Amino acid sequence: ITTLYYPLKIGVTYILFFALFFSFSMSGQNKILLNLFIKDNPSFVKKIKIKNNYPSKKEIEKEMKSIISQLRNEGYLLAVLDTLVCDTIQCKVVLQMGEKYKWAHLKKGNLDEDILAHTGFNEKLYANIPFKPVQFSKVMDKTLNWCDNNGYPFARVRLDSVDIENASITAQLHITKNRLIKID
Repeated sequence: ITTLYYPLKIGVTYILFFALFFSFSMSGQNKILLNLFIKDNPSFVKKIKIKNNYPSKKEIEKEMKSIISQLRNEGYLLAVLDTLVCDTIQCKVVLQMGEKYKWAHLKKGNLDEDILAHTGFNEKLYANIPFKPVQFSKVMDKTLNWCDNNGYPFARVRLDSVDIENASITAQLHITKNRLIKID
């Protein structure tokens, strides 16, 4: 009986050893290494806070969409994912940032003083500053909010006389209030 027990004990030990070895080595395999390169501004990679490893290609794609969105919100309106090539070990990603856009001038256009007071819009605040879509969107939203609350629920606000030269934007706000609606 002891001669059968000893080989069985060794066999079980080997099986446990290999099972543990492969489980540890396999757990590292489901991480994909990210190699990020920014074509038109290679040093900018250091400013982006990203992880080195991701559990899947889908997670890397999700992270790249987030980075592109952040870049666009900071004025890099033409930021785009240029290349994404993955294998089982790594993903090589190339982004293009494009130029950083800025307001040369944003003029009040035909906005009246009541709207300007409500929105806090000031032309001086939109001269030679980075174009940030979120910041600009707030001005548009505040303008439409004022219109809704003052009898113009069908108002439209847009940019007029837009000129883009060397990544500098010049434009003026234009409002179409449409019909005044009063509820008695």
